[in-house]
Amino acid sequence: MKIAIITPGGLPVPPLKGGAVENLIYTIIKENELGRDTLEIDVYSIEDEALKANNFSVKNTNYYFIKKEKIRNEFIFKVKTKIRNKLNYSYFLTKSIKLIKNKMYDFIIVENRPNYVMKIKNKLDSKIILHMHNEHLTSFKNYQKAVDACYKIIVVSNYIKETIIKKYCVDEEKIRILHNGIDISRFNNRTISNKNILRNEFDLSGNDFVVLFSGRLVKEKGICELINAILKCSNIKNLKLLIVGSSWFSNSNSDNFTDTLKNKTREIEDKVIFTGYIDYNQIHNIYKIADVAVLPSIWNDPFPLTVLECMGVGLPVISTKSGGIPEMIDNESGILLSIDKDIEENIAKSIEYLFNNTDIMQSMGCKAAERVQLNFSKEVFYKEFIRILN
Repeated sequence: MKIAIITPGGLPVPPLKGGAVENLIYTIIKENELGRDTLEIDVYSIEDEALKANNFSVKNTNYYFIKKEKIRNEFIFKVKTKIRNKLNYSYFLTKSIKLIKNKMYDFIIVENRPNYVMKIKNKLDSKIILHMHNEHLTSFKNYQKAVDACYKIIVVSNYIKETIIKKYCVDEEKIRILHNGIDISRFNNRTISNKNILRNEFDLSGNDFVVLFSGRLVKEKGICELINAILKCSNIKNLKLLIVGSSWFSNSNSDNFTDTLKNKTREIEDKVIFTGYIDYNQIHNIYKIADVAVLPSIWNDPFPLTVLECMGVGLPVISTKSGGIPEMIDNESGILLSIDKDIEENIAKSIEYLFNNTDIMQSMGCKAAERVQLNFSKEVFYKEFIRILN
């Protein structure tokens, strides 16, 4: 079977600059190299300087890198970022279609860009599968035509499936669920010795109780609520909060929201560490530092990879009953909280509960790792991907 994967076009694949969608595409590529139900894959990605220093040659995948359009017109350059991005994505898609035009594919898989579908449909004759990582089909006016033009729609969680069926005119038979998956082998080697060695890099001691937050530093991820909860945890003297991430993937430059977070933590700055952006190839080592992960999304997070990764390390995860997260965490592997006026108080109580009940904390961590191994590994993810295509 021969397929084309059209990436979103904002970040490169291979995912040297991060991005959940880009990492999932790369998971398919790597698993496909192992010879099980092998696909012929052509990947259409934006070009990036970081790619030039690496050799990503693989047997079963061809990469087609598209140079970023240089916007020379001074007026266009000054317009809002949203308009510039729209122009850049349009250029990326046009170039991708031009490259695809003389090739034959069983399927063209469009990653998370419903607005790409009609342009592809009008130019190419292959069956189109739209792989949605969120529920925002109405981000462009012709969404219903795009839905109708798709052969199938793959979604990352049952939450997305139910939302799309409820909001839009989509036949349930057209939708397939493909839960995200991770490389368990990267995350599950966690011992006391390597945990303490890694802690030294951040001036953390073996006795510190380390709470981990990882993700983009944006309001929707609940980082403000977590910091306010930490301020309430006065009974844990050796508490440390490790905040991993930046406002936009590989960019660690400060912005107004990040500055606000740092100002909020001034009175406990000896307890809070901002790491900035950590390369995805190193992120698993940072997770192994922690005792518990708190990822309190206050929006309907579709199916966040960070939750799976923290569970894979063997961390109990405190999160929220939002989006696809309840499909990931059960009562044995973590704590799910309601998003309401008491969320900060309940985060604080949950942290203190795990701190005071080490046996329960360790049991939850073990159950979390087992749950990911059984349901959300890269092997399970790839096998289900192949099943859907077949």
